Amino acid sequence: MEHIISVVLKELKFGSIKDEMWLSKAGEIS
Repeated sequence: MEHIISVVLKELKFGSIKDEMWLSKAGEIS
């Protein structure tokens, strides 16, 4: 179970990083 939780947390972290990159790119465009 701990392994699954760690994988989910990693995906959430990478997902938030991608969102931040998208926000920064959108800010540069606008």
